Amino acid sequence: MQFFKKKAKSNSRVGALVSSEQLAVVHMGERDGAPYLIDFKRVSLNSEKDAGKALSNLVKTMEIEGKQCSFVLNRKDYNLHLVEAPKVEASELRGAVRWKIKDLLDMKVEDAAIDVFRVPDDYSWGRCWNPSSGL
Repeated sequence: MQFFKKKAKSNSRVGALVSSEQLAVVHMGERDGAPYLIDFKRVSLNSEKDAGKALSNLVKTMEIEGKQCSFVLNRKDYNLHLVEAPKVEASELRGAVRWKIKDLLDMKVEDAAIDVFRVPDDYSWGRCWNPSSGL
């Protein structure tokens, strides 16, 4: 019965970016362990309000419906705050960070979508920038 057969798992992925000026969609695949470009389209927009219809059209023309997709946020659409993790249980970390950064936000903390992730212990600013280097 064809109806019950599973679809073959795709090794391709889609990425999308929307700005006030454009919509960009990339379809990438993997061949012999290396990424390759399947398709890329960019559409000019009059406003971000046009993005939904433009995206729908690109999904059809690029034949990418049902593919895994990563949406790239514009820098203006999020804030990243590096803060020391409060000493709380893992299950309470998000709430504790929400309280800790509430004064850093330019919106009501209740309206913010807040998530947390730990930076690896061996992370060091010194690897990125060395004050004694004079740079």
